[in-house]
Amino acid sequence: MYKFLPVAIAIICLLAAGCGSSLGQTGNNKVDAVSQRPVTAVPVSAVLPIRKAIEEVTRTHERIMAENRVEVTTEVVGRCLSVKFEEGDEVKKGQIMVELDKTEQLAQLRQQKAQELQAERDFERMKKLFAAGIKSEEEYDSVWSSLQQQRETVNQTNEQLRKYTIRAPISGIVTTKAVQLGEIVSSGNPIFTVIDPKSFMLTVPIEESELPRLLPGQRALVTVDALGDEIFETKVRRVGQSIDVASGTVSVILDFAKEDIPKLRESAFARVQMIMDTHENALLVPKEAIVEENSRTFVFVVRELAPEDAPSESGEAEFRAQKIEVSTGLENSDYIEVLDGVNDEDRVVTYGQQTLKSESRIRITTAEYELDTAAAVTAEEALEIAQTRKSRGTTSRNMYTEEVAR
Repeated sequence: MYKFLPVAIAIICLLAAGCGSSLGQTGNNKVDAVSQRPVTAVPVSAVLPIRKAIEEVTRTHERIMAENRVEVTTEVVGRCLSVKFEEGDEVKKGQIMVELDKTEQLAQLRQQKAQELQAERDFERMKKLFAAGIKSEEEYDSVWSSLQQQRETVNQTNEQLRKYTIRAPISGIVTTKAVQLGEIVSSGNPIFTVIDPKSFMLTVPIEESELPRLLPGQRALVTVDALGDEIFETKVRRVGQSIDVASGTVSVILDFAKEDIPKLRESAFARVQMIMDTHENALLVPKEAIVEENSRTFVFVVRELAPEDAPSESGEAEFRAQKIEVSTGLENSDYIEVLDGVNDEDRVVTYGQQTLKSESRIRITTAEYELDTAAAVTAEEALEIAQTRKSRGTTSRNMYTEEVAR
C-alpha cells in the first residue's frame, strides 16, 4: 500500500490546493469568514493505539563460532603420504587424518634396537662375571647404565615416530584442510581445522554503557542471514570482565537452545537483539504518529465535534485535530510506548500530521480511498486545475511535503 502513498498524496495536495474538495468531500469544506476562501479539511489517516508487550533492545551482530575448535598441526617435518579426510567430513577423536613419510626414522629405529639388543647381551655376560667375582661393582653399574640409555633412546624414537601419524584431537567436522598429498608438511603450520558443531555460540560486543543491565540468563533474539526470518532465542551465559579499549564494548557470550544448534553453520552472520527491558500491556502508537518539536513530543488526536458545535452542510460529522504532548517509553522498529496524554479510545493521526496545527479541520481517509477517488484525475489535470484556481486567488497550503519527497 505504502508504495502508492506518495502518488495519492501528490494528487490530494494538488486538488486540495486548486479546487477545494474536488474529491467529493464538499460537506467538509467551509468558507473562512474573513478571506471568503474555502477552508479545506486536511485529509489524514488515523488509528487507535494498541495494547501489547514491547521490548527495549540493543542491536549488534557477529558471526557464529564453535567454542570447541582445534587447529590440527604437526610437531615434525615430513612428506605427506596420505590424507584421510576432506572439508565437511565428520571425524572421530583419535582417527588417523594424515600419514607422513617416516622411512628414515624407521631405519634409525632398527639400528637403535639392534644396539639395544647388543647392550642386553653385554649386560647378561656382566651379571655372570659379577656374580663370579670377576668384575667389579663399578663395571657392573657402567654396563647397566649403558643398557638403560639405549632403551631410553629407542623409546624416544618410538615417541617421535608416532608424531608422523596425525590423529584427530577431538570429534567433530573438518572445516578447513591445508595439506595435499606429496607436499612437505612443516611443523607448527595448521593442516586441518576441526570444530565441534554442538558447541556453536555467539560472542557479541555490547556498548559498555549497557554493562549494568547485562546479566547471565538474559534473553537475546537472533536471526541468521543464511536461515531467513527464523528467530532463535538465546541466553547470556557470561558477561566479559574487561572493556575493549579500542571499541568501548564488553564481550557477551550467548548460548543457543540445543534443538536449534543443528540448524546453524560455522561463521554464519547473525543479527542480535539483546533484550534490555520489557513492558507488558503497554499502550503503543505507530512511530510515524510522533511529532517532535523543540525536544518535546506530540501526537495529533482526532476529536469529533458535536453537531450543534459544528453543523455540517452535508450532515456528516466534523473532525478536528488536537495536538497533545505525550511522554514516551520503550520503542521498537514499528511502535513507540505512550506513557501519558492519550488513552485506548483516542485515534492518533499517522499520516498528514506534518502540516497540521491544533484545531485544524480534518477528514479521515486512507491511501486506498484517495487513489480510488482520484483515479480519473491525472497528475497533469490536477496541476492544471490547481494553477487555474491559484490564478483566481484560491490557494491552500501545500500538504504532505515530507511524504511527497519521500
